Amino acid sequence: MTFRSNLPGLAAKAALAKLIKDRGPLRNAVDVRPGEIARFEGRIAPLLLDFWDNYGVGDLAQGALRLCAPFELQDAVQAIFRGDPEFSDKTGRIDVHAVAHTAFGDLFLWSERHWLVHVNIVLGLVEAPFLHHPEMRSHPDTVAYEMLLNASGPILDMADADGVPMLERAQKAFDPLPRMVIYAPGQAISADPFPRFEDLYAAHYPEWLLDRAQSKVWYLSDLATGRPNIREIGGRT
Repeated sequence: MTFRSNLPGLAAKAALAKLIKDRGPLRNAVDVRPGEIARFEGRIAPLLLDFWDNYGVGDLAQGALRLCAPFELQDAVQAIFRGDPEFSDKTGRIDVHAVAHTAFGDLFLWSERHWLVHVNIVLGLVEAPFLHHPEMRSHPDTVAYEMLLNASGPILDMADADGVPMLERAQKAFDPLPRMVIYAPGQAISADPFPRFEDLYAAHYPEWLLDRAQSKVWYLSDLATGRPNIREIGGRT
C-alpha cells in the first residue's frame, strides 16, 4: 500500500484503516484505474487519491455515503458548472470533480481552487464554504477526511415534506441496490424541493443527475450567512 497524502497529526495509512473499520465495510467496491488516479494528481486532495489507490470507490456508512470517481458523473458536472468563473478555468475546463454522493443523490465535489463543494439536488443549491470563507482553510487532507469521508448526520439524509428523515425508511424499502443507483426523490425534471416518501424510486444516478442538471437552475449559496441565492451557476447573474 502506498500513500501520497500528508494528513496532519495522523498517518494516512492509519487514518484510512480506521475509516474503513468505523464506517465500513466498503460496499459495492470497484477499483479505480491507475491512469484515472494519475490524471487527478494535484487536482484532488491527496488523501482521496490514496483512498482510490488502496481501496477503490464504493459505499460507506451502510450506503449513506457513496464514493465515486469523477468520470462516472462527468457529464452532469459539466452541465451544472459549464462556464462558471469559480468552477472552470480560463480555457473553459471544468475544475471541480465529483468524488461522492448521498443515497438520495446530493453531490460532493472537489474543487481545485475551493476544495469541498456540496450540491443539494432538490433545492438546486451549490455550497462552497471555502470560496466564501477562505480563512476556514486548514489542510486539504484534513478537510477531505473530516468533512467528506467522515460526513454524517443530516447532510447524508433527506427530509420528507413533513421534515422527517427518510434514510432508514428508504433502506428498508429499497435495499439492497446496485452501485450508482439512488433513492431518487421524484422524477429528475420535476422533483419537488420537499419530496414525499412515496415519491422515492430506484434510479440510475448518472442518468438521473444529468437530466436534473440540464433541467434545473442552480444557485451559488452560502447558507451560513443566510444567502441561498447569491447568483446563478454558469456565469449568469
